[in-house]
Amino acid sequence: MTNPPCPITGEPAIRHVQSVTTRLLIDLWRYTPLFRVDARSSFKDLDKLDLWESSTGLYFFEPRPEGDHEFYATFYEHIGKSKRWASKRRGWRREFDIAGGYVK
Repeated sequence: MTNPPCPITGEPAIRHVQSVTTRLLIDLWRYTPLFRVDARSSFKDLDKLDLWESSTGLYFFEPRPEGDHEFYATFYEHIGKSKRWASKRRGWRREFDIAGGYVK
């Protein structure tokens, strides 16, 4: 198994952490109270994803399927109701502020 590139640096991942079934991820998205999102269509025909660690400490999945419109529309509808993720700036996603705190 060839180590995939880190999505941030492009360097090869330093280790394979584990494989995760898409069934587990679909169930986690569906039953986690904050999210309650049907992610099945985003995983298409994938049965599993591999979790990797990069030299930056980032953990990422490979392959990296993209969420579709329905997934994100439902996801943002649900987290928009949570004060934890709310933003005072219309159209601004609170997770951008959170992620920005980690970028030098």
